[in-house]
Amino acid sequence: MYVYHAQYHSTRTINYMSNRSPDSVEATKELFQSTWVASDEPTCLKIETDLQIKLIATWNQVAASGRQFGVSLPYF
Repeated sequence: MYVYHAQYHSTRTINYMSNRSPDSVEATKELFQSTWVASDEPTCLKIETDLQIKLIATWNQVAASGRQFGVSLPYF
């Protein structure tokens, strides 16, 4: 029973993430790994801010933003 739920939720997460910018998926994984053991909130927020600044300037973010307005641009 539990294996079914894990597989179901894993498949749902993969389907959701496959429609996202590869750069944002990478940044999310890096944020999770970097803040997993961080003990203070300011450090976590600094890491998140640095990742967001790097992410905003990428082509894949432009493509992801365009999709919100019906413009389909390829991810690289």
